[in-house]
Amino acid sequence: MPLKAAGRFLMIVLISAVLAPLIGGLAFFAVRAAIDADDIKGLFVIVMLGTYAVGRPIALLAGLLVALIDLWRTLNLPVVLGAVIIANVAILVMQPVIGFGWGGFFINLATSVFAGIVWWFLFRQRLSGR
Repeated sequence: MPLKAAGRFLMIVLISAVLAPLIGGLAFFAVRAAIDADDIKGLFVIVMLGTYAVGRPIALLAGLLVALIDLWRTLNLPVVLGAVIIANVAILVMQPVIGFGWGGFFINLATSVFAGIVWWFLFRQRLSGR
């Protein structure tokens, strides 16, 4: 793997693992705060702590999938969203003990898809060209 490809691979994985859980967590926080705004500060702390515990494995796996696909083809939004969906299903299968049931799965999936869309639109210019 040439140095440029290795750097691009690592960039995709690191940005995914750091930024995607944050985006998903902020989206989840916004929805929860709009529904029930009793203790916004406490809700924000809990959501931000939980978002990396729950979202980082999903984002890391999705980032690895996207980076692997990027080695062979140009990235586009359907590829990124496909990787996000596959990562959510894989984490659900791999972590049945920590599972949050189907409700938690669909919440994770929705926030992951939102984070994938935002991630793509933030970095599409950088990722679409080689």
